[in-house]
Amino acid sequence: MAGYYSRFPEGEVPPPTSPFRRPPSSSAAGSRTVLFIVAILFVAQLALCAGRGGIGDLFFGLVLIAIVVSVAANVAVWILRPIDQASREVRAPLQFSLVDFLCLFLLVQLPMALIHGLLTDEEAGVRWTFDIYAWLAVAAFWSASVHVLSRAGIRNPRQRALFLAFIAPSALFGAIGLPCLTGYLLISLYQALFEGTGFSPQPPGARAAAVAVYGLLLVCVYVSGRLTRRMVAFPSCLGDRKA
Repeated sequence: MAGYYSRFPEGEVPPPTSPFRRPPSSSAAGSRTVLFIVAILFVAQLALCAGRGGIGDLFFGLVLIAIVVSVAANVAVWILRPIDQASREVRAPLQFSLVDFLCLFLLVQLPMALIHGLLTDEEAGVRWTFDIYAWLAVAAFWSASVHVLSRAGIRNPRQRALFLAFIAPSALFGAIGLPCLTGYLLISLYQALFEGTGFSPQPPGARAAAVAVYGLLLVCVYVSGRLTRRMVAFPSCLGDRKA
């Protein structure tokens, strides 16, 4: 019959001869093949590293990767999880303010100043490439931040400016910088404890600068997490939650 539509209830599997039963997909077999090849390449690379640097360096490298990934994930969870949960509960409409666009202007200036300070006029093509990438990345970052703020019901201009100008950049730089510096400092400690490792030696001045930046990032990440929790918990910042 034309226009007739039928489907089985949820939880009920149609018989094998039913026209409503989906044909078996070959995508799962292809995914397993790709994963198998990647696993073989990974094991071969591990064996190569073990033969060159020793089992101790190989084990330390695996532990280092796990620690770096854990640090990056925990930084993002510590800062952004409270406001993400609030946005899921409140679900307020999307709103923009003049403070948001002012923060966008300030956020764009940071990578622009860095790019134009490091690259000379002789590298104009490369500089323009980095400029365009910075504009797109900052615009996407700002748009996502404003969306989360609006969905969480945060309308206070000061709190929106604080989040866009300090908390969100702290989350971004913390999730990138802290894992990298953690790996760098752990490698330096490993070199100090075990001489003759497969890692290249690090200069003392660079280690001191890394420790200073590491401490600064830790303070920014901790303060940002506390500010986010205070912002979400303050009653005047939120709209009416759904029952």
